[in-house]
Amino acid sequence: MSDFETLLLHEQRNPNATILQFFLSKYESEEIVVVVEGPDDQTFYFDFISDYFPGKRVFFFPCSGKSSLIALKVFLDSYELGVQPERLLFLADKDFDDYLRFVDAGIYKTCVYSIENYFVDQKYFEYVLRKFGAGQLSSRAVDELVAVFEDQLQKAIAAMLVPMAVLCAIRALDRRADFDAISYYDLVKGGVQPIERNRGERARVLSELVRPGELVDFKSVMTFARAFRKDHFNLWLRGKHGLQLARAVIRCVGARYPQFSVMLRGVNSFFGTEAFRQAKSFLGDVASLRLYCKADS
Repeated sequence: MSDFETLLLHEQRNPNATILQFFLSKYESEEIVVVVEGPDDQTFYFDFISDYFPGKRVFFFPCSGKSSLIALKVFLDSYELGVQPERLLFLADKDFDDYLRFVDAGIYKTCVYSIENYFVDQKYFEYVLRKFGAGQLSSRAVDELVAVFEDQLQKAIAAMLVPMAVLCAIRALDRRADFDAISYYDLVKGGVQPIERNRGERARVLSELVRPGELVDFKSVMTFARAFRKDHFNLWLRGKHGLQLARAVIRCVGARYPQFSVMLRGVNSFFGTEAFRQAKSFLGDVASLRLYCKADS
């Protein structure tokens, strides 16, 4: 990434820019205004919000990340809007917040690490197979593929526990630390073969995330790692990495079952932003989100 691209990215993520953009946005007083972290969130949340507010017009305002969303919420708490929407909702990913005891009043946070995590699941893999693989797979074949997917996914996720603990420790030092540049390829090896740790590369990549003069404490990393082991992986695994891992696991499954490899390449496409379009039909409802939206309504 060039210096200009880096500067532009930082400017886009400037909370002050987000606040200004909100005041320039074209929402109206009769609308439900939904503030989200970014444009992909609208695809995930739209059907749920429309269901919770039937007949209402919904206006989504994407921020340039969670930090900007929080800054906008804090600013608006102390400012009286000239045009007051019917409801003003703030929806964010939980990330590592529970482990770090970060509390942001008035903001809804996902029950899992992020919206991506709802789809890092063998049930979603089975849902896609049965919904879009009709006529290509027997029920027995689906059951077998799902079992292999789950087994390989669990093994792959085991390789991610310590790197995620390091990221959590970095986030404890710097709440605005940006992890988006990291790919699962930086942390693990594998694709059509079993996934394993990529120790040398991940040490280099993770060390580059630490600000000059700061040091990630080994004891803190181990403390987070122990806490993670007690919890379901979707509470601590970064969702973007989770979807990348799921796609890699599907490729492993395809290598094991070459007769299904072409069909599985199509399934792979549902483990990216396309998953968000399946959110309502797959999940049905998100009880905590419904409660947040119905509060004080």
